[in-house]
Amino acid sequence: ITREVNPKLGPFASSTEAWARMLKSGQTGGEMMADVDTRFGHERGLALFADWSDRIAAGETPAPPPRPQGLERNVVLSMWDFASDRAFVHDVAAGNSLHPTANAYGRIYGADTASGLIEWVDPVAFTKGTMKPLNFDAAPAPQPGPAPYNEMPSPHWGDEIVWPAPAGGVGGPIIDAKGRLWYSGRASTPPTWCGKDSANPFAKNFPVNPTGLVVFDPKTGQQTSAGMCGTSGSHRAWANDKDETLYTTMQPPPYPDSGGFAWFKTRVWEDTHDAEKAMGWCPGIIDYNGDGKIGAYTLPGEPVERGLDRMLSGVLPYGAGSNPVDGSFWVVGGVNGGPKTGIPGKIVRYTMGANPPATCMAEVYEPPFNNPKAPGVEGYGTQGVEVDSKGMVWVSLGSSAHLASFDRRKCKVLRGPTATGQHCLEGWTLYPVPGPTFKGTNVRSDYFYLSWVDREGTLGLGKDVPVIDGTGSDSLIAFLPDQQTFVTMRVPYPMDFYTRSMGGRIDDPDAGWKGRGIWAGNNERVVWHIEGGKGTTSQVVHFQVRPDPLAK
Repeated sequence: ITREVNPKLGPFASSTEAWARMLKSGQTGGEMMADVDTRFGHERGLALFADWSDRIAAGETPAPPPRPQGLERNVVLSMWDFASDRAFVHDVAAGNSLHPTANAYGRIYGADTASGLIEWVDPVAFTKGTMKPLNFDAAPAPQPGPAPYNEMPSPHWGDEIVWPAPAGGVGGPIIDAKGRLWYSGRASTPPTWCGKDSANPFAKNFPVNPTGLVVFDPKTGQQTSAGMCGTSGSHRAWANDKDETLYTTMQPPPYPDSGGFAWFKTRVWEDTHDAEKAMGWCPGIIDYNGDGKIGAYTLPGEPVERGLDRMLSGVLPYGAGSNPVDGSFWVVGGVNGGPKTGIPGKIVRYTMGANPPATCMAEVYEPPFNNPKAPGVEGYGTQGVEVDSKGMVWVSLGSSAHLASFDRRKCKVLRGPTATGQHCLEGWTLYPVPGPTFKGTNVRSDYFYLSWVDREGTLGLGKDVPVIDGTGSDSLIAFLPDQQTFVTMRVPYPMDFYTRSMGGRIDDPDAGWKGRGIWAGNNERVVWHIEGGKGTTSQVVHFQVRPDPLAK
């Protein structure tokens, strides 16, 4: 569907004219056309698309991917249909990275941001289903975009609203040590302690908006609501502590690109059912004056002022991970801000300290880019981040097609007026990821969404193996640090396998390779564009590695 002119829309005098119509199709058509104009220029962008489809129409095909080599021959893929033919399952949750046997043989959950529902598949019973989030409401029909970017009827759905995106929907699903599902949703009773008029110390420090957090227990079938404050709900990670703290990214108003983080101590909440007591939050402030604490600070857009700390800008946090060694929370920044902030992008380290919010601290690091101190080494497009059991940070650089490790222990500067970006080049190591290139160049054309670290060997390739989404190459890509080699696990069909997230678990530690694996979803926004066309659902895939290609 994306490689040829749809005959339902024609005829057209040229491929350029056809693309001008195709790009405006459907609910996000106006957004797509606006993006083309912004990034390429209108005529140039349409000409690029037209040249591509004209060459395909003339019989040109891409180079085939290499056949599996070495360990790649041992990979076993099991696939289930997931959700519906109009779903947009953005995230998939299968297990807990700190407790790999949590949710053993349990359901795989997905957040369908198109319908606002929770999708699930039961890999034991071979069934799938849907669950309404707590306090779920229908939403009004989306409104068309502004002229000249008004959407036009879809060749597949006409004027039908296929993505209602209702209020009170689901986001950021994650599974705890008991196999329960946590997700962001609408609180039954919105918290009153988030805003500027509250006596809450975190609100006094930095007022934010109320949000919601819900936990679903599959054993009882009960959903329970807890209020939160300030979280964007996109990405979260478990801390390795006695409180089973759940970290979440934050985009605090009125400075959403400054970033920040929130936390919810789930065991405190279970003991007290006091959500206010269980949670806290802090904006992203770096110790710019280098005195070892956070004091008065300047805001984004304001000039630097001697003696004051500094609020971060250009963060717009996305991928997230937790360091099980020191309890710090890491996020990537810049990816949602376009080229201005996404190149080179950044990673941010947050800590709450002993007495938050007074002791909250942020640190920011950028990969080497256009830096004379690191000639010939450039990484950019930070997208996903996770931390292994030894404290090594692993980052997917989705735009430059690298996997990067970052060792903060090598950094000579951690705070002060120079600790604002590329001040710790010595901490970075970049590994070019093998994969497709743009025709006639050595420029990588793959794209990596999030990264994840298999701390407990759920895949069977060893412990502390970082894995990235080969989002542009239908694959998951594992990296073996000791051997410094990549293992590409490609999903051959249906084309394309567009994955955004993953998670591993161990169903049976005594069952060898059959009792473990990584789960990932086909998280395509427009599932009718993949092989099979309209009527094709999303999928969830179980990746497993045998000891040898013939192992049963």
